Amino acid sequence: MIFLFVFGVESESGKNFTKRYDASMDTWIDMTPIQRPPAHSVAAIHCQKDIFLIGGSIFDAGQNFDDIDHRGDLVDDVYKYSILNDNWVKCDNLPEKCGEAAAALIDGLIYCSGGTLQGGAFSSKFYAYDTETNKWEIKKSMNIERSGHILEVVGDKLYAMGGISLGFEQSVETFDTQTHDWTIIPCHFKTVRWDDKFAVRCQTWTSFTIGQKIYLFPGERGGGILEYDTDQKTLVKMRHNAPDTNCRMVSAFMTLSKLVQATYYIDIFD
Repeated sequence: MIFLFVFGVESESGKNFTKRYDASMDTWIDMTPIQRPPAHSVAAIHCQKDIFLIGGSIFDAGQNFDDIDHRGDLVDDVYKYSILNDNWVKCDNLPEKCGEAAAALIDGLIYCSGGTLQGGAFSSKFYAYDTETNKWEIKKSMNIERSGHILEVVGDKLYAMGGISLGFEQSVETFDTQTHDWTIIPCHFKTVRWDDKFAVRCQTWTSFTIGQKIYLFPGERGGGILEYDTDQKTLVKMRHNAPDTNCRMVSAFMTLSKLVQATYYIDIFD
């Protein structure tokens, strides 16, 4: 059985919602919403029969809930949603409040990198959450501050790419889960020019991995699909581009593609 989960905030009421789509029945069902103030810029990760929502930025009272570019107070909350039981459990807080962080899962550890800190500073900090002990551990920071970037897994390495720092970040760096070190790696841009026109498209990517290749999809201002080869260390702009449409909708669609290989469930976050 395949389900698709969506977590979000209703624009008119300002209330949280959780919805589940049953692909076999072609039906949407309202599930239990998270019990916390509505937030955006939340990192989300699927782990076995649970979905974790990490950090984020709280909407201000009276704020237009369509105004996702507005940055409210950041939170360090972490919540776990049980797919089987349809309930939420409060987990150990992040070591620091942040929004627009990136998360990835390896061997039962949820890694969380970067993001935006209270006051607007960008972060290079890096944490690991043990899903068994419900504890966060501070790890070696990234070399570069990043927010709105992607964090993908290939083999036993994490790849941090894109995002925004002092400008729109163009570098790639990897974290080796065996040596626990971050390394900036050279990236050969075959068909991509990192000029100003293209650079503004490099924040809030979404992505997925097939084999040794990472596919990156448009950020907040749309743009072309990129293919990063972790063996050749090359970045190529694909021949067929994603449409320049609302990036949040594109992000949701592509995250569906990202988790289509999950054993029982497909989940997306917008």
